Amino acid sequence: MLKAILLISLLIGLNSAQEIEPMDFMHHVIVDADNKFHIFWTPDDEGFTMELAVATSGYAAIGFSPNGGMSGADIFMGFVDDSGQAHGMV
Repeated sequence: MLKAILLISLLIGLNSAQEIEPMDFMHHVIVDADNKFHIFWTPDDEGFTMELAVATSGYAAIGFSPNGGMSGADIFMGFVDDSGQAHGMV
């Protein structure tokens, strides 16, 4: 099983003029052409620490598997509710 600490930052209402600033992570990748899905991560001795920063009014999810498929994958999904509280599930 994948060992990771996932921190979710779902940035509701982020517009294209705003920048998502990287925190203290070693690596950063922008996943989409609209600059709305960012992944930050730092490896350590037991796995890695990761943050997703996503401009969305819905949810964000990421999954890891040995073969790229959904079967047997470790999947994390997060969302922000109407009161602004972040929620996540594995």
